[in-house]
Amino acid sequence: MRQCKLLQFLSECGYLKHPTSHTFTNSNGQECSTIDYIFLLDPAKNTSLNFKLDLIASNTSDHYPIIGQFRANIRPKEIKVTTQYRNKINWDKVDIEEYQQSLNKTLQTLKLEENPNFINTEKLISILIETGQEMAPPKSRRKPAHYLAKLYNRIHYIGVNQYSIGAPHPALSSVTTSTRDVARLPVKLKLLTGTYQLQSTRAAFNQNQVDPTCQLCNLESETLEHFISKCSALSSIRMSFLLEYDNLLKMSVCTKCSTNNKTVDTLCILNPSAVFCGCDCKCNCRQKLNLLEHLSRRLCFSLHVARNNILNALPSSNIKGLRAATPL
Repeated sequence: MRQCKLLQFLSECGYLKHPTSHTFTNSNGQECSTIDYIFLLDPAKNTSLNFKLDLIASNTSDHYPIIGQFRANIRPKEIKVTTQYRNKINWDKVDIEEYQQSLNKTLQTLKLEENPNFINTEKLISILIETGQEMAPPKSRRKPAHYLAKLYNRIHYIGVNQYSIGAPHPALSSVTTSTRDVARLPVKLKLLTGTYQLQSTRAAFNQNQVDPTCQLCNLESETLEHFISKCSALSSIRMSFLLEYDNLLKMSVCTKCSTNNKTVDTLCILNPSAVFCGCDCKCNCRQKLNLLEHLSRRLCFSLHVARNNILNALPSSNIKGLRAATPL
């Protein structure tokens, strides 16, 4: 294989193999030359720049160095260039309104030359493609939380768009070392993440026909908003906390961010950080946010205890599976 490649190379470059006499005899009786090859210039293909060679024809045993320069057509290995096309955007799964808002925001800050040219066209096309890819849902199995929050209303109250991966949620970072405060945390987290067992949840995920009506007041479906803010059977427990909540919110006015939320709703109770800035300014916003989170844990835990107490008073045939799994 080596000899074939070398002979092919010599033929392409215009060189010949010089015959040499045999100067060595192997143990098997076969003679061979100690010099592999001597290159000679082919007169018909004069492509060399300079060439130096031992000119003694009879010298076949001494290994004189050979120095030569010649032009050779060395062809590199062909590499197939595969064009990578971008995946098409599935516009059926893109929020068109959000896409338009993001596109308008980008175009307002874009600076283009006055005369239309190829560069301006390329910039506009790239902006359209990049904005569409950002708005398109990811194709990976594990989708980010901010995309899942749009699909599942039960985790809407977490406020995933305001936080980054790796940073603890204020509902966790505000917990003190108090044993009571730590015991209230599981109930608050279940309500915040939508995993708290309510009557509407049982009706949605049960094979049998289950009435989603609240078993405490029998007025409407027991959703998360109903349990936190509307259930009349828990109004006595709720009112004392809401007054304290309202007073604390009125005092919590950030002069830096100019934020002030005077409405105490379900979002404000479950996730105070979504309506209150909590920045580290001279107004002590971070400390006030921790007080709101502490009050939120107390309210959620008190509602949880009162709900289970009312369900325990119902007939045993009605309370099967209604009580929350979180221990008191």
